Amino acid sequence: MQIPGFLTASAPPPAMVASTGEPSPADPLWIAARELEQALVGELLNYAGLDEAIGGGTGTGGVSFASFAVRSYAEQFVGAGGLGLTEKIYRQLKERNG
Repeated sequence: MQIPGFLTASAPPPAMVASTGEPSPADPLWIAARELEQALVGELLNYAGLDEAIGGGTGTGGVSFASFAVRSYAEQFVGAGGLGLTEKIYRQLKERNG
């Protein structure tokens, strides 16, 4: 879902391309690290009140829509570079899992 005026990205940052020796976007540990950062960003957006601003007071449908919208915002934010945690989380997972 593309949101006009919001951060967008369809490919990993150039530093994350597998040909440079960096993790492949298909690496299960990379995917797990990225999903963890997305979940964290989603929680931060919820804590900031974005979910209530989107669906507040509109009943069950509004709450459901708001959760999908916040998740989409988090995915786009992380896809555009996010907080920079994905690579740090990945490195820690890689150390623990060999």
